[in-house]
Amino acid sequence: MDGTPSQSSSKPSPANRQAAAAAYFLVAISGFLVLAWKRDSSFVRFHALQSIVATLAFLGLGLLLKLLAYFPIIGFLYGYLFQVYLVGLFVLWLFVMVRAYRGDRYRIPYVGTIVERQIS
Repeated sequence: MDGTPSQSSSKPSPANRQAAAAAYFLVAISGFLVLAWKRDSSFVRFHALQSIVATLAFLGLGLLLKLLAYFPIIGFLYGYLFQVYLVGLFVLWLFVMVRAYRGDRYRIPYVGTIVERQIS
């Protein structure tokens, strides 16, 4: 023993970390699959529900952004804004996958709060 506290009590098991990261892989589809497969772990359940809720929220945000294309004054910006939106979404998705794999319970702003309320 080296005198350091055990990490097993604070970090989820490797299988749970992999399942939590997998919940983000195919957005809501994998979120539903992981939720059905690993309901016993609150860590995995949190990430699966966050994947589902975030997918729905970002889909709605994308549709609102699509509406900008129909406004003459700002419609010409739609192509650029949508590309920035997609790149940002991809980076966020990779970020939460890595954080879940590391065993962190990272909450996406607003979405994570909603999911925390549903789990507790």
